[in-house]
Amino acid sequence: MSEEGKGQPEDLPPEEPEDRLSITQHSVTIDQQEIHYTVTAGTIVLKEEQEKDSKSGGEKAKASVFFVAYTLDNAGDTTKRPITFSFNGGPGSSSVWDS
Repeated sequence: MSEEGKGQPEDLPPEEPEDRLSITQHSVTIDQQEIHYTVTAGTIVLKEEQEKDSKSGGEKAKASVFFVAYTLDNAGDTTKRPITFSFNGGPGSSSVWDS
């Protein structure tokens, strides 16, 4: 056995993935108008319920999805603003698109 693997107990369960966010503020000038916006990048953990003998056993992580969101600061009523979803790459991506 190599020395490289020592110091890491093998009987410990793997760490559960968790939601993570990184939020930054930016501005850009377009046609002499300064636009302020926020960029949020992170991961969202998708979970499934575990059932044991018809009783809820809590939630188990199923997948972790990475995302990036660009939002206009001081945009007013955000319920009236458009939203775009773009899916690209990775296993299962081809099933998103209808052939």
